[in-house]
Amino acid sequence: MDINQKTVMLHTGIIHQDDSPNKDKLNLISGAFTPPLADAVWVLSDYDRETVKRMTAMFTNLYEQSRDDEALSLLLLICGLLGQIAPPYITDIASDKDCLHYFLSQFIMDLDEVFAEAIGK
Repeated sequence: MDINQKTVMLHTGIIHQDDSPNKDKLNLISGAFTPPLADAVWVLSDYDRETVKRMTAMFTNLYEQSRDDEALSLLLLICGLLGQIAPPYITDIASDKDCLHYFLSQFIMDLDEVFAEAIGK
């Protein structure tokens, strides 16, 4: 992470002064970002349970294998397919490996919650 990225991440509260991830902030970001994305996937998949289960499994597998850059690429691809522009803070988060890894953990949990609620309806 270069000095400009660090400054932005400090200013936005994504990292603390000691460069550690601000887990509360990353959880909030995921909580705001994930539901609209998951809802769009749910609708676009024509409410197909298997599709959303496969997607969640792909993110989980990439996360568990610490293939965070690939998980981020998949996330950005899905945003593009949905015609959504990924928020700039996602790029900021991606510049720090620890932040990205924690964000992905929260994203996967939020994704599970949204899809479980959608499937349960």
